[in-house]
Amino acid sequence: MQRHRCTPRPAWREKVEETGLTYHSHEAGPYWDESACYEFTAAEIERLEQAARALHYLCIDAAEQQAPDLAAALHVVVLREKNRRAALTRSSPPR
Repeated sequence: MQRHRCTPRPAWREKVEETGLTYHSHEAGPYWDESACYEFTAAEIERLEQAARALHYLCIDAAEQQAPDLAAALHVVVLREKNRRAALTRSSPPR
């Protein structure tokens, strides 16, 4: 991963608000930071996607343990298995 310094866009606050991000600043300064961007290789992206997918499944497992009746009502188990099967057949995360 490489970090690149950037010049923030003019009127960036208004531009991010147009997309719906209204929490971009707080008392200590901006929360949204446009002074840097990051460049990733395809391999790094794949590792991040795998980690995000694993975390997603851990969250589903935790939800099933904490609220099994709600998870069943929302068909979380079915969705999880469908996504796991889809993930096994392609390298990109299920959508």
